[in-house]
Amino acid sequence: MRYWHLDRAAPSGPIDLSQVTGLVAAIGQADASSFATEVLNTLGAAARISQCTIFAYEFGNRPRTVSVADHRGGRFLRDVADVYSKLYYVLDGNQGIVSSAQPARSSASMVIHQQGSDEIVHEG
Repeated sequence: MRYWHLDRAAPSGPIDLSQVTGLVAAIGQADASSFATEVLNTLGAAARISQCTIFAYEFGNRPRTVSVADHRGGRFLRDVADVYSKLYYVLDGNQGIVSSAQPARSSASMVIHQQGSDEIVHEG
């Protein structure tokens, strides 16, 4: 299992305003999948992702499912995310990273975590 703290990159060129406004407009929409759908639409091709699940880690509590989306319509993705956040998150390797995280440096904006299926020890 590996992880990296990424620093904010200096702007290197123009930003597609339509993508940024779509992301911002999706925050707080009545449709809970709006934000994850916009993240998937904006970053899906560049990052080669096919699903997006956004959890909130608040005050040391178990994660809360905020938004989910995938290219298949996400019919069961929210259920999977909710079961994960209730039962399996404590077994996830990323919990060591999340729970031991130091307060963010002013330049750090994201943590990327890579974990292979062979590194998941619990069968559930």
